[in-house]
Amino acid sequence: MMMLLASAGVALFAALWWSGGSLALTSVLVAVATSLSLYWLADVLRYRSIRAGNPGPAWTSPFGIGALVSMVLDPIPFWTQQAAYNPKGFSVNAMLGRFMVFVTDGELCNSVFTNLKDYILFAHPNARWLFGSENLIYMDQATHKAFRSLLMPGVYSKEALAVYLTCQEKACHQHLQSLVGKGEVDARLYLRCMNADASQESFVGPYLTAQQKKQLSEDILTFTLGFLSFPVSVPGSGLWKAIQARERIRSMLTPIACLAKENMAAGKSPMCVMDFWAKEVVSQREEGKDDAVSDGDMASTVLDFFFASQDATTSAVVWALHLLTTCPDRESILRGMRDCVGADLPPSERPALGDAVAPGSYIHTCALECLRARPPVPMVPHLTRHEVVLDGKITLPAGSMVIPSISVAAEHEPAAGVFSPDGGAKDGQFNTTLVFGAGQHKCPGRVYAIQLLAVFMAVVARDFQFKRRLTEKSNESIYLPTLVPADSWYEFDALSNVSD
Repeated sequence: MMMLLASAGVALFAALWWSGGSLALTSVLVAVATSLSLYWLADVLRYRSIRAGNPGPAWTSPFGIGALVSMVLDPIPFWTQQAAYNPKGFSVNAMLGRFMVFVTDGELCNSVFTNLKDYILFAHPNARWLFGSENLIYMDQATHKAFRSLLMPGVYSKEALAVYLTCQEKACHQHLQSLVGKGEVDARLYLRCMNADASQESFVGPYLTAQQKKQLSEDILTFTLGFLSFPVSVPGSGLWKAIQARERIRSMLTPIACLAKENMAAGKSPMCVMDFWAKEVVSQREEGKDDAVSDGDMASTVLDFFFASQDATTSAVVWALHLLTTCPDRESILRGMRDCVGADLPPSERPALGDAVAPGSYIHTCALECLRARPPVPMVPHLTRHEVVLDGKITLPAGSMVIPSISVAAEHEPAAGVFSPDGGAKDGQFNTTLVFGAGQHKCPGRVYAIQLLAVFMAVVARDFQFKRRLTEKSNESIYLPTLVPADSWYEFDALSNVSD
């Protein structure tokens, strides 16, 4: 309460100072300052009433602005402190004028993901600006189900995955090979470019010129940085630049969607995600069903894929290197992976890479274990649709922000943070229920992402040797906006150049 009175006093002093002594202006400014102070007081009292003694800060800054500023400027300490209020359960706060609940228990996180009746995906304070209100993540249940029924079967067929695997292997090998002889490099930056190439070739590759590929990479980065910006869209701001980048990406991808439909209608062979999806849409059209997916819808959804493949998968492959250099069983794990891909055999005698990374293979198990040990996506914010009682302990008003924390929930799993393909969590339950979300909004790109991670690990084991310079920050994490190691200093050499 003293904080509130002090703030009111400061506001009053400021009003008097800015008025320059004018009585009328002083009266107006005093009235404004008093109104703001009273509104803040009401907001804080509302927060304390909803909080009802549950873990969290006793007082909040005006309209949750302080929490927002702390979160944007230094997210790791902010979320670490928030989790510390209740490491396995939930804690409360306020942000952007909304009551906020941070969920750190795995089962409670899953209950939010799967409860469409009470919660709607919010994703991020800037998400609706960046993705647009008509995006896949904001569709109602029936529309979303119909949309995914056209997207999923063809895009992740056996034929499609084989096409993506070729793109992924080529990108991984070329970019890692480019690091041989460079000495020590910050691998994260190069691996982000690797993922950009893999996703561009897999999603729309045959349709892009070299200049378009360069522009698309730059725009995806600008778009991503919009999630690290303050939620203010004015010319020159990070969010505004991200929105402009989104429009350029859509303008590039929309005619590609149209051309893909034309090519598939003409009977051409599909060569990328856009083609495989277009083939499904054309098939539906030929059966007399509505063309439920417009060119613009396809462009917007592929933009979602680009965003996820750039950051979540970059996080995954960087963590894979981190785990392979820090786990105690490093040599035996690498040996097992090299045996799986036939690294010691002549290239003509090696097993097909598709078999080496298929579900159930040792390398596929290693990829899943990386995701379990170090989930790339830290949290997925939701909003309450109406008044909701959470865990029988707190009543949340409509519009409250509920944030299931995947990364904190992972800390309570068996063998938390330990990379052990032979002794980790065998049931895969965490990967099934949390790493990619759950329910209606379970990540539609998860099959692609797991395959890319497995292909990357296979190529690294088959063709390269690497070592890392550890620093005091090597075991720390940063938000970009997914979680990545604070530093990634590696040196690569071709495996054939390394003496036994």
